[in-house]
Amino acid sequence: MKPVLHALLGLAALLLSGSISARPEAPMLLMSTPGEALVVDIPENPPLPPMQLKDAWYAVSLEGQTLILSRTDKTRVPDWQLVARKTGPTPQTTTPVRHALTLPAPALLAFRLMSTGGNEKLPALKPGSYPSALSAPALLHDRWVASVQANGKPWSLSTPSQRRKDGALLAGSLQLVATDAKGEQHILVPPAHGMAFERQELLWVGALRSDSELDLLLKRTWLTGEVEYVLKLGDSLGYARLDTDYPIQRFAQGIEEYEGTETHASQQRRLPEGKFGLAALKLSEEAWNQAIASAESEGLPRQLFDRQLMLNGEKIRFSFEYLPRLAANGSEPSSSQFMWEGAVLVRAHFRGKSQTLQQTGPLDGSALRLQVDMLNGEPAIEISWAPHYNNSFVSYWVWSERDKRFLRLSRAQSQGC
Repeated sequence: MKPVLHALLGLAALLLSGSISARPEAPMLLMSTPGEALVVDIPENPPLPPMQLKDAWYAVSLEGQTLILSRTDKTRVPDWQLVARKTGPTPQTTTPVRHALTLPAPALLAFRLMSTGGNEKLPALKPGSYPSALSAPALLHDRWVASVQANGKPWSLSTPSQRRKDGALLAGSLQLVATDAKGEQHILVPPAHGMAFERQELLWVGALRSDSELDLLLKRTWLTGEVEYVLKLGDSLGYARLDTDYPIQRFAQGIEEYEGTETHASQQRRLPEGKFGLAALKLSEEAWNQAIASAESEGLPRQLFDRQLMLNGEKIRFSFEYLPRLAANGSEPSSSQFMWEGAVLVRAHFRGKSQTLQQTGPLDGSALRLQVDMLNGEPAIEISWAPHYNNSFVSYWVWSERDKRFLRLSRAQSQGC
């Protein structure tokens, strides 16, 4: 694999979208968010945007309870600029030519189906308006039920789940199931193994094809505030993640001497230059992993550590809280964007507000280090950790007085090989 391509694929693990098929034989559902650079359908040495694509994509918008499906095969300049740097004895910096889909202003996402076998015929889609079988978006919970009709067939929707030892909902266990008139159950959205959400909202359910049983659009919000759209079309599921803080994304790979930095056009804040860290705390790998293992054995929420730092006379408190989730299951991936996360919530408490900064798992190779300092006149946080001996991360947050919370400023991944 060419070095730059390999590095771009690694960088893609930090970005906003993804796809996965519900069944091995189902077409792959490729997803893209507005302004995101395409990683498929673009030639190796592309012309400058705009360009017409060989395969059309479909934009998804919502007008009230109606899903609007529109076709697009044109590209534009992405909202994310990539600066690629070849390190080593002869360093070189480039800005590769990239393309994003041209989408209507209200589009939430875009998708297209791609064959996994090479020869099967993909289902046809027709642009147009598709009313929802629901009278209003539904906030899902573990006792939610609804009756709907699609293509003239009645369905009963429900959300089976699992419970913790204390009787509360086990995070990640909620699934969306449809039962037909014969009493047969169909899993629409599988459990989100290893994940936890602040809320899950069923935005639309209906039929996008005459032979559809039930298609749907689900919006789920992570505890850290990022949004993930789940689209079901036939037997295929696609996931598209959107982080409206638009943090700067960095990826570095040592063996191929490559660094890539992606910056969104709306990002006005700059990364720290030089020394950062007026105050710091460190949690050793041994203490961290022992605390997680102890909490896992109980299967109940637990506060693992509680620390505070002083910054310019103000206290910033940090709590590290274990939240049990449905155990990960490699045969049923739940999302394209959760492989480096975990069951520990790193929470900041500042100026009367509390928020989850990140979800972190066991450490492998180094301690977790947290520092605070001022950045462009605002309080800022840096966290560095290594969830894998060959992958380490450094993230920054900066306080927004307007939003009354810390905004994600950047996330950098360093990979040894």
